[in-house]
Amino acid sequence: MASDSKIGIVGYKFMGKAHSNAYHKAEHFFNLPMRPLLKVACGRHESQLNEFLKNWGWQEAEASCAKKGTFYFLTGGGPIC
Repeated sequence: MASDSKIGIVGYKFMGKAHSNAYHKAEHFFNLPMRPLLKVACGRHESQLNEFLKNWGWQEAEASCAKKGTFYFLTGGGPIC
Protein backbone atom coordinates (compact mmCIF):
# COMPACT_ATOMS: atom_id res chain seq x y z
CA MET A 1 0.00 0.00 0.00
CA ALA A 2 1.47 3.33 -1.09
CA SER A 3 0.31 6.09 1.22
CA ASP A 4 -2.43 7.42 3.47
CA SER A 5 -5.61 9.09 2.26
CA LYS A 6 -6.90 11.55 4.85
CA ILE A 7 -10.61 11.09 5.53
CA GLY A 8 -13.04 13.60 7.01
CA ILE A 9 -16.50 12.65 8.20
CA VAL A 10 -19.54 14.73 9.09
CA GLY A 11 -21.68 13.14 11.80
CA TYR A 12 -21.00 10.58 14.50
CA LYS A 13 -24.28 8.78 15.06
CA PHE A 14 -25.41 5.63 13.22
CA MET A 15 -24.03 6.42 9.75
CA GLY A 16 -20.81 7.86 11.20
CA LYS A 17 -20.25 4.60 13.08
CA ALA A 18 -21.17 2.52 10.02
CA HIS A 19 -18.72 4.40 7.79
CA SER A 20 -15.98 4.30 10.44
CA ASN A 21 -16.39 0.54 10.68
CA ALA A 22 -16.22 0.25 6.88
CA TYR A 23 -12.99 2.29 6.72
CA HIS A 24 -11.42 0.02 9.35
CA LYS A 25 -12.37 -3.12 7.43
CA ALA A 26 -11.82 -1.96 3.83
CA GLU A 27 -8.24 -3.25 3.65
CA HIS A 28 -9.49 -6.78 4.43
CA PHE A 29 -11.85 -6.78 1.44
CA PHE A 30 -10.06 -4.72 -1.20
CA ASN A 31 -6.55 -4.21 -2.53
CA LEU A 32 -6.48 -0.47 -1.90
CA PRO A 33 -3.90 1.84 -3.49
CA MET A 34 -3.83 3.85 -0.25
CA ARG A 35 -4.67 3.38 3.41
CA PRO A 36 -7.68 5.29 4.84
CA LEU A 37 -6.47 7.63 7.61
CA LEU A 38 -9.34 8.70 9.87
CA LYS A 39 -8.29 12.33 10.25
CA VAL A 40 -11.18 14.64 11.26
CA ALA A 41 -14.72 14.00 12.50
CA CYS A 42 -17.15 16.91 12.58
CA GLY A 43 -20.29 17.05 14.67
CA ARG A 44 -22.50 19.36 16.70
CA HIS A 45 -22.03 18.15 20.28
CA GLU A 46 -18.46 18.17 21.52
CA SER A 47 -18.84 15.61 24.33
CA GLN A 48 -20.47 13.01 22.06
CA LEU A 49 -18.00 13.80 19.29
CA ASN A 50 -15.02 13.24 21.60
CA GLU A 51 -16.42 9.87 22.68
CA PHE A 52 -16.88 8.94 19.00
CA LEU A 53 -13.20 9.79 18.35
CA LYS A 54 -12.04 7.64 21.23
CA ASN A 55 -14.22 4.67 20.22
CA TRP A 56 -13.51 4.72 16.47
CA GLY A 57 -9.91 5.96 16.18
CA TRP A 58 -10.38 9.37 14.59
CA GLN A 59 -7.48 11.77 15.16
CA GLU A 60 -9.24 15.14 15.51
CA ALA A 61 -12.66 16.52 16.44
CA GLU A 62 -14.23 19.71 15.14
CA ALA A 63 -17.62 21.18 16.04
CA SER A 64 -17.63 23.21 12.80
CA CYS A 65 -16.42 21.55 9.61
CA ALA A 66 -16.02 24.99 8.04
CA LYS A 67 -12.93 25.49 10.22
CA LYS A 68 -11.19 22.44 8.71
CA GLY A 69 -11.66 23.44 5.08
CA THR A 70 -13.23 21.34 2.38
CA PHE A 71 -13.13 17.54 2.43
CA TYR A 72 -13.69 15.36 -0.59
CA PHE A 73 -15.06 11.86 -0.98
CA LEU A 74 -12.47 9.22 -1.88
CA THR A 75 -14.06 9.06 -5.32
CA GLY A 76 -13.44 12.79 -5.83
CA GLY A 77 -17.18 13.37 -6.02
CA GLY A 78 -17.15 16.85 -4.53
CA PRO A 79 -17.11 18.74 -1.28
CA ILE A 80 -19.05 17.37 1.67
CA CYS A 81 -18.89 20.48 3.83
